[in-house]
Amino acid sequence: PGLHLRAMVAATCALFTRIASELVVCVMTLEPYPRWQPTVALLPLFLALAMLGALEGSAGGAILWVYAAYCVFDAGAYVVDVMIEISTHLGVSIFFITPKKEE
Repeated sequence: PGLHLRAMVAATCALFTRIASELVVCVMTLEPYPRWQPTVALLPLFLALAMLGALEGSAGGAILWVYAAYCVFDAGAYVVDVMIEISTHLGVSIFFITPKKEE
């Protein structure tokens, strides 16, 4: 009761994408994992508030959709950042068309 499922599913999917991407990158680059992820820390808070009925109605739905949008934006920004870093390391341009080098 009080839990807007579509918003929570969108947020959970985005969080899973972010965590899975970061886990793969950390393993490949030998960086330490786990890292602090504040977006994940809010998930139990929202679940507890929903169980208490504090997120019922349109205001609660708006709060959860804003959270879901932030999670999607955060996951997307992380994936794009990693893609740019990897392409720079490999010397490949993935977001821009560069002129062909003459050999």
